[in-house]
Amino acid sequence: MRRIILPGLVAAVTGAATAPAAAETSIVYTTVGVSYAQLDYETSGSGLDQPEAIDLSGDADGVTVDLSLAVRKFGPLEGVFIAGRYTDGEYDEGVGVSATRVGLGKYFIGEGGVGRLSFNGRLNYEEFTFGDNDEITEDGYSITGELRGYIDEYWEIGVGAGWVDLGEPQGFRVTISTAIELPLQFFLTAEWETQSLNQDFDRRTSDDLQNDQSNIRVGLRKDFNLF
Repeated sequence: MRRIILPGLVAAVTGAATAPAAAETSIVYTTVGVSYAQLDYETSGSGLDQPEAIDLSGDADGVTVDLSLAVRKFGPLEGVFIAGRYTDGEYDEGVGVSATRVGLGKYFIGEGGVGRLSFNGRLNYEEFTFGDNDEITEDGYSITGELRGYIDEYWEIGVGAGWVDLGEPQGFRVTISTAIELPLQFFLTAEWETQSLNQDFDRRTSDDLQNDQSNIRVGLRKDFNLF
């Protein structure tokens, strides 16, 4: 999958860069994106079945696909969007990993709906699978908020934070992103995402497991002004 998507990403960037210059655009929530992902993790702590300290670390290369669809009106609500993210990767040892995130969100855009500053909140379902035969699967929910805005004519930045609960492992997530606008509403994108999840095996003791992840994504995004 990565061998197919990465060359296509390079070709799309080259084609977009040679198109006519884009006019100033506002933030939208109907988008399609693909990116290369570098996934790093570090696990430490101790468990009831393994009293000695655990200290594991590794990294994976992968591909992330993002989809978002804005809905003008959803029942009594306006400014609603549906968003999904799927990441498929492989660790150095050849072990597969995948992550799925699907959510429903509400967004607010300044300046009468055509502004360049926006805030959104989302409630997501999340699933994380480690191992080629689904050896470890954790699922749960997350609640996130993000502030997006243009700091230059063609330069967008975003800062987000949220709470992640995958059953027993739970903790905080922070995201910092940036996007440079190209012609035809294409964007070069970069994102740094970090989360720290804690699993408490026994609240009466210090037996717990700390899972820290730091992910970097670089890719291409296409925006659509549907309304």
